[in-house]
Amino acid sequence: MRHPLVEFIKFATVIILLCLTRNPFVIGFFLVLEFALAPSFRSVLALVGTVALSVVINALVNHQGETYLFYLNDNVVTAESLVYGLFVGGQLWLLCRWTYRMGKAMTSEKMVIVLKYIFPPAALVLSMAIRSVNRYTDKLVEIYHYQMAMEPKRGIWNRMIAAIRAISILINWALENGLEIADAMECRAYGRKRRTSYTPFRLLPVDVFQIIGFLLLLMAQRWTEPFTILIPRIEIHFGAISTGIMLLLCLLIWQQTEREEK
Repeated sequence: MRHPLVEFIKFATVIILLCLTRNPFVIGFFLVLEFALAPSFRSVLALVGTVALSVVINALVNHQGETYLFYLNDNVVTAESLVYGLFVGGQLWLLCRWTYRMGKAMTSEKMVIVLKYIFPPAALVLSMAIRSVNRYTDKLVEIYHYQMAMEPKRGIWNRMIAAIRAISILINWALENGLEIADAMECRAYGRKRRTSYTPFRLLPVDVFQIIGFLLLLMAQRWTEPFTILIPRIEIHFGAISTGIMLLLCLLIWQQTEREEK
């Protein structure tokens, strides 16, 4: 089973690169990768809709550029603004797709395991918070139903009184429950250095090499990305080294994603 830290680094690499890049070649590589991983007609429609909306909004708002096309309500529409709208639309759609994919793949259990390596106290607080939300919500509904069962009348005023009492009882129950959890955690040696924890995932040497590969390729891509200008003029440079790095990065992402789905 693939370690969650590898997945987290992979998604973080893609999202950081999409946020920082200003080169259309990078967006093109990730578009090809996206449709290679999950080909779908709905994705094509969503991409076309996002890009079209971005182009229209950018053409109406942004009037910078050297190549004038036509005038719309006394406002000039330039080719540079349309090209920049295409770039931003594709970038926005890819960010939405990879953020959604990260939220679907990185469950609460995996996020807790990942934070355990980065900041252990945050992992403990996050796991308790995720667990407490549904628990306290169910407890509040249960207390409210008991309070309403004790009321002979079901008017609006009685419902408000029952809701206030339910919240007060829930707060007292939460404080008492917190003390019990603290005592139980102290008995189980939480906070001590020698305490060990169980996890179903193991960080294998292959996972370490993949994490190092993602980080090195990210830094190399940012270092070798060609200089690109879209506004006020279109100037896109091509870099062979950056293209090779992007090919390696896309292959690594594709290979790791295929293993996760299997």
